[in-house]
Amino acid sequence: MAGTFAVGGLVSGLNWYDVIDQLMEIEHRRVDILENKKSDYQTKLSYWGTVSSKLSTLLSDVRTLNNLSTMGAMTASSSDETVLTATATSAASIGNYSIIISALAQAHKLSSDEISSTDTALGYSGELAINGNVVEVESTDTLSDIKDKINSADAGVTATILKVSDSSYRLILTREETGSTEIALADVNGDTLLEDLGLVDTSDSSQDNSLWFSDTTSTIKSLIGSAASFTSQTVTINGTNVSIDLSQDSLQEIKDKLVAAGIGATIESDTDSSGNTIYRINITSRISSYTDSANTLEVLGFVKPGVKNQLEAAQDASLTVDGLSVTRSTNQISDLIEGVTLNLLDTSATAVTLTVSQDTGTRKQAIEDFVSSYNSLMSYIREQFSYDPDTDSEAQPLMGDSTLRYIEEAIRDIIISQVSGLSSTINALSRIGITTDYNTGELEIDDSTLDDYLANNAQDIIDLFTASATTTDPDVTYMTHSDDTVAGTYGITITQVAEKAWVEGDYVIDSGGISQDETLTFTVDGSTEVVVELSAGDKIDDIVNKINSEMDSQGVEVTASNDGGKLKITHNYYGSAHTVEVVSNRTSSSTSTGIGTTAKSDTGQDVAGYFTQGEDTYAATGSGLYLTGSEGETKGLMVGISSDTTGDQGQITLIFGVAEQLERKLDSWTSSDGLISTRQEGLQDTIDDLEDRISDMEAQLELKRQQMEAQFTNMEMLLNQLKATSDWLTQQVSAWYS
Repeated sequence: MAGTFAVGGLVSGLNWYDVIDQLMEIEHRRVDILENKKSDYQTKLSYWGTVSSKLSTLLSDVRTLNNLSTMGAMTASSSDETVLTATATSAASIGNYSIIISALAQAHKLSSDEISSTDTALGYSGELAINGNVVEVESTDTLSDIKDKINSADAGVTATILKVSDSSYRLILTREETGSTEIALADVNGDTLLEDLGLVDTSDSSQDNSLWFSDTTSTIKSLIGSAASFTSQTVTINGTNVSIDLSQDSLQEIKDKLVAAGIGATIESDTDSSGNTIYRINITSRISSYTDSANTLEVLGFVKPGVKNQLEAAQDASLTVDGLSVTRSTNQISDLIEGVTLNLLDTSATAVTLTVSQDTGTRKQAIEDFVSSYNSLMSYIREQFSYDPDTDSEAQPLMGDSTLRYIEEAIRDIIISQVSGLSSTINALSRIGITTDYNTGELEIDDSTLDDYLANNAQDIIDLFTASATTTDPDVTYMTHSDDTVAGTYGITITQVAEKAWVEGDYVIDSGGISQDETLTFTVDGSTEVVVELSAGDKIDDIVNKINSEMDSQGVEVTASNDGGKLKITHNYYGSAHTVEVVSNRTSSSTSTGIGTTAKSDTGQDVAGYFTQGEDTYAATGSGLYLTGSEGETKGLMVGISSDTTGDQGQITLIFGVAEQLERKLDSWTSSDGLISTRQEGLQDTIDDLEDRISDMEAQLELKRQQMEAQFTNMEMLLNQLKATSDWLTQQVSAWYS
């Protein structure tokens, strides 16, 4: 074979290996042609990779332009950033605010008495509660152990140890959240740990609200995580005795006991910083006097032990905005001025001016980035299509590529076209100073014109680039659209209004309340079951509060209400996906809830309707309050309908700005099954096919070489035999004559 050290023609004297190599070189020319084609396609594939990358960059910049958080960006600046800084979102409005900060929010911080060692057993034992979370202390615990246990209790307090001297240490408790809420401390079940540590003294005071708890039905013992053996204790409030057993009673049951004893009380609900619903008892008759057995009222939070060593008072931030006094629990305030977050840094006797204005810098940067990536793409495409036979030895790999030409023309059409639906004064990029250089095809920015529009016509800029929608009926709200939706004006007709599922008792409940204990069993959305226990004497408002508290505690989206004295149960959401069913263990009457022993049930109703354009009608699908186009030009167009009547709901006009149009086009091209991937896959398929053909041809040529080598070898063998015969004949003749 070629490439070995074998030498042909030892008999014939002919170097037939060279002959074979020359013949094979001629035969290989067909393969070389395919190899060159393969190389050309690989080069094209590489260049399409560059096109894909530039399109992806352009898409990223277009998405930024098509984002309201960018194009609607606002900025907030402070006249004194040592006192106040601020940030603004697109929801903010232009304006100036005069702000005086009289106090910063700070967290409650307190200290124990001095303790001589951090690693010596203190000999204290029992339970203490911090913000309603129990910490169990054993006699072998050191100061460091107690610190660690407090930190592990997830009580919203951080415990640290302050070294005063080599023989003096203090336990420091700091509330994790700032604001006027103090650290709630309580010794559990008659223990004196707080006094032993020097965190509290012997004084105490009352407040009309209990601590916040996570639900109203679990026992207080389980809610605080106590291992103590509580027994029923008698407490006195305003001269009235009430028996409370923290191991058996829930928040609801304690409230009911207070009411039954003639002490006005209600259960209030709120939401904590994590979004969880929390509950507490509010004594409406006010606490003027009390006695507390075994710290029962202290554990509940109605009694506050006196703090012995307060290092920092719990304090809300206090400020005036344009002369109006406000307080907040934190120094980062996001609910005061819409779309603006204030960061309070220091107090100031003089006013600080907060200025909220258009963030023209962010918007212009987004436009400049878009123009840059657009120009980079168009320059690359122009380079591919540029060929001068007098100066260029060969054309670029993508010269004449129809797909690339289509991409160029489609993008350029969007850039130079007017945006349908906008005023002629702001319906094209040229109106804001972005024009095309027709020699290069690239965009140019007139900074003066653009800056003027950014400063004075912000909404026009937003509309020019992004998708926008307007409705003629206040009961119609534009929600979103899909890639299938076509810009235009569409009529909206409603054939069925959305409804919530609801049921109601048959009777107005007597003013004296229900006559017997009653159990209501709810089934919500076909699967979730909630049981609410009512007590004899519960009035309509008590029943409503108990149901709502239980629904809140279990995260069930159902609300009870007083409908003219009748109990009404309503699902919080609209639509046929939501159902409510309730049944009672008592017959329906005015001395019960009126629900009765036969289940009452209802299913919500979806909005129904369709879209129109001229004489064309497009079907739509309803889900709750939302109507979504399911065919034609309106496919994917979603609107919210709050009307309670059927019929004509006016029109919605959907306008697609330049960035919206480009994003839709670029996104479809660069998707996994889009135009670019299809083009690259086609090239790769061609390359793979050529490689297969080349491999087959190489195999055939190798077989042909082997055949030729075998033929020449056989020739050598025949020649060798002939030579041997000739030599023998020569020898015979010579012998004859000799």
